[in-house]
Amino acid sequence: MGNDSQRSGVRDIIYKALDDGDHFWGLGLFGCQNYNVHYPHFLPLDFASTFGYAIGSFFLVILVLFIGWAFLITRGTKTQVFILFLFSISIIKLLLSNTFALEPFFFMLIGVCAKEIISRKSWTFLNRQNE
Repeated sequence: MGNDSQRSGVRDIIYKALDDGDHFWGLGLFGCQNYNVHYPHFLPLDFASTFGYAIGSFFLVILVLFIGWAFLITRGTKTQVFILFLFSISIIKLLLSNTFALEPFFFMLIGVCAKEIISRKSWTFLNRQNE
């Protein structure tokens, strides 16, 4: 359990590059490869290295709120279980390895959450219009 397979060393390289360099807007998509790192192995650092600390943190907070909102809207349905499943195979995986840009289930999770939020919003709007 204590062996992190040198992931902490990779993270330190990216943190150092972000802190020492002129990278307010981040390194860009796959910018870690300029420092001989394929990807940061950690979702918050992946967002920070791609978009910068400020915008990456903002996107991370928006992502958590977005998934949480969709999870609450769909409570008690099979869709909620599906969102939990997609969360497990995408977000949990991205906290340990890979990059969000190459993770298809991450984008599938965002799409399912968006579909549920939009369909709930349009359904509520149509009910109010008919009253």
